[in-house]
Amino acid sequence: TGEIPAGTENILLVEDDPMVRMHTEKQLIALGYRVTTTEKGPVALKLIEQGLRPDLLFTDIIMPDGMNGRQLADAVRKHMPDLKVLFTSGYTQGADVGCNGREKGTGFLGKPFRRVDLAQKLREMLDV
Repeated sequence: TGEIPAGTENILLVEDDPMVRMHTEKQLIALGYRVTTTEKGPVALKLIEQGLRPDLLFTDIIMPDGMNGRQLADAVRKHMPDLKVLFTSGYTQGADVGCNGREKGTGFLGKPFRRVDLAQKLREMLDV
């Protein structure tokens, strides 16, 4: 086992489940990232519209309130076309909504994930 890769980039975390959101935020902070967290796509989009410029959007795919992770990514990329997006889901169908990582600047990490998997996936995406 090597060292767990870390970083200092800004990550916008969007996760509707409070426990998962808190746990993921703690993991990201422990890895050295600066994190902005919200539970809803529309709130995340508003932050972007107000000038937030994250290096990566880390979003759950399945979310309530009429805006899922895919729709959020599409909306955010109207403001930041080159923004890297890491989708996550506990459902394997996540890959079926165009979140399978084949799209440039897009990745997928299934839940539950270990910190080492999260760390490696983030570096894999941010270091491109």
